[in-house]
Amino acid sequence: MDPGKKRLVAEWEPALGAFVTWPAALPGTLLRDLALDAHLWVLVTDAASETDAAAWFASQGVSPDRVTFVRAPQGDDAVWVRDWGPHPVMDEHGQLWCVGPRYVYATPFTAHEPGAPLETADREPLAALEYEPVDQRAQPALARALGLPFEKLPHAFTGDNVLSDGHDLLNQHRGARGGEQVRRCHVGRGAP
Repeated sequence: MDPGKKRLVAEWEPALGAFVTWPAALPGTLLRDLALDAHLWVLVTDAASETDAAAWFASQGVSPDRVTFVRAPQGDDAVWVRDWGPHPVMDEHGQLWCVGPRYVYATPFTAHEPGAPLETADREPLAALEYEPVDQRAQPALARALGLPFEKLPHAFTGDNVLSDGHDLLNQHRGARGGEQVRRCHVGRGAP
């Protein structure tokens, strides 16, 4: 990597661990195996959910030092941490940061019959999705749990993840515009 250059962290670089939410949407065996092999930051809503999660991890033989609980709000898309969560970037001094775009709720549902409207999980019309989702309010809490500085970005993502090669190539699965904006705003290629 080029020293002195701001950049998105590459998809293939070593990870500090993984973010997951509780209650978990992953199969228990996968969650246990992740915690045995890597550090987990587990997003919980309150003391009761933290107690529940800690008891489950203990029952699976996971050492408490492999799990860090982070209390933060959870919304409808909480399990999609990679969609709404903070993105890792390196500044020109090699300091790791977390940056967070505004997340636009992007999980529409519909009935199976022809012509059925798109709705949120709460059966709200899709047009009601212009609010700021609860999930993204957890971005700074996750950055704090990692001990990293956090910067809110001035643009929005509609979900899915941003993949980088650590240089200048980006891929956001649902379209590169949001990923391009992360690179340009924080990494230093000009205004979006």
